[in-house]
Amino acid sequence: MVDEDFFPLENLLSFRKPEDVSRFLDFNINDRSLKWEDIGKEETNFRQLAISRSGVKAFVERITNAIDAALENKYHLLKNNNVSNSPREAIEKWFDIKGGHVGFIGEGKRRELAQKNIQIFLDDSGINKKPTVTIKDFGVGIHPDDFEKTIVGLGGSLKRDKHYLLGAYGWGGSQTFIWCNGAHESANVESLHLAIIVSRKNPNLLEKGQKDEVGWTIIRYKDNPQEKHGVFQYLVDSNKKILRTSPQNLPNDFEHGTCVIHLAYNLEGFHGPMTLSSYRLFQSLLFDPILPFWLYDNRQKEGRTISGNLSRLGTDDKKDIEYQNTLDQITSFGEIKIRYWVLKSKKEGGYYLDSYLVKPGSSETIIITLNGQQYSALSKKIIRDAGLSFLSDYLIFQIECDSLSHQMKKNIFPSTREDIREQYKEELQNEIFSILKSDERTTNHSTPII
Repeated sequence: MVDEDFFPLENLLSFRKPEDVSRFLDFNINDRSLKWEDIGKEETNFRQLAISRSGVKAFVERITNAIDAALENKYHLLKNNNVSNSPREAIEKWFDIKGGHVGFIGEGKRRELAQKNIQIFLDDSGINKKPTVTIKDFGVGIHPDDFEKTIVGLGGSLKRDKHYLLGAYGWGGSQTFIWCNGAHESANVESLHLAIIVSRKNPNLLEKGQKDEVGWTIIRYKDNPQEKHGVFQYLVDSNKKILRTSPQNLPNDFEHGTCVIHLAYNLEGFHGPMTLSSYRLFQSLLFDPILPFWLYDNRQKEGRTISGNLSRLGTDDKKDIEYQNTLDQITSFGEIKIRYWVLKSKKEGGYYLDSYLVKPGSSETIIITLNGQQYSALSKKIIRDAGLSFLSDYLIFQIECDSLSHQMKKNIFPSTREDIREQYKEELQNEIFSILKSDERTTNHSTPII
């Protein structure tokens, strides 16, 4: 175990700038004989960790991991009772949420649930347009002995047979590393510090022989001008084991769970004040999340509960909705649920619809979700093709695929979670087209909705 004077854990957890990590390593790494190990013990891990096309969608995978950690924690604390076949069923049984949809509970309970389980923070990194993004869950946590099989491993998934969890492959969250501290645009750099990971397994769930210890590491990207790609590495001790320290060194507000600090993260165009950018981003990409989470912008000193656009549309606090409908549709590949809303227009101009989209004016108003996460979206051109051009600026759809069989989910949704396979898009488009043509409430709208 690392000496406490070497590892002031609260200091490490407070680092938000890449130079903070550099100073920490410069002061400690040489004297302590610390080493770097390739993630997954694979020197060609670039091909697996740099496939994500979007930093924001990669970060959603990290949120998915946090939700799974909360579910896993509850599963074990309940002594394996009420084993669930889906995340929705697990949320309904274990968290007492009607139908497994957080939109059915009040705002106060949603905020409490979010702050007790998953928190995300935005901080100034010292690099323009790249905030440091920290995600902290209070879930099951990871024992230091299990880091290599999970958070710094590749392909050693512990989730494949757990249908109550969202993930399956065990390393989706590692897609975030390429988007930290300019790693995706680097060339011939000796070392870029990307992330800090700290985790403590719930002490009530330790297995026989496991000591109650906190595991920690630092992630870096090391380039090599002699090779086509660099390698992602994590910090280990002189015996090439995960570094560890006493739980007494954890802050009082972090009893167990996992914290990942993404240094200078590329949120693409969503780096601005939370209420104007990342709030609407996460509300849209996690349209109906299994668990809500707390988003706090330390730069602006303001926070919001993220419970998804389905929750906002369901409560309709601002009376934006003219008409809504929900249908269970039988397709060639199984049963899906389709929800849609016709929104009013603003008397002062503009569209209420814009506040429910990732970006104002986006043409992608037909959202395809699995377990509440947006995998893909279809263009509102479908609405125009149905002869309802006027309504294209007022309609938003959700195609929920939670009820499909496990096999069909595998067929439709690739492991990258960044889209669905093309052959299924046409049938979904036809379903939307058919609904629009048969719903008298939509076909009868020919004047502005106010």
